[in-house]
Amino acid sequence: MSKPTMTETASPLADNDRMKRPRLLIFVVAYHAQTTIKDVIERIPEALNVDFSAEILIIDDGSADDTFAVSRSLKSRRTAVYQ
Repeated sequence: MSKPTMTETASPLADNDRMKRPRLLIFVVAYHAQTTIKDVIERIPEALNVDFSAEILIIDDGSADDTFAVSRSLKSRRTAVYQ
């Protein structure tokens, strides 16, 4: 018996129903990342290259720089920031 291919399996996007999009929870742990965190967060949708519903949790792991402040500036309804 062969493995099913993508066309043989039921795709959550097959009926184009937005409620059936894949849901992701993405954790980004940052430490002294004030110069890179914005670029990382902005590139997540590009890197996944799929239509998805996601929440991004940014966790500042005790940085002494402005990682927390920069992360908070990126906050949207899909992004939460913790220190």
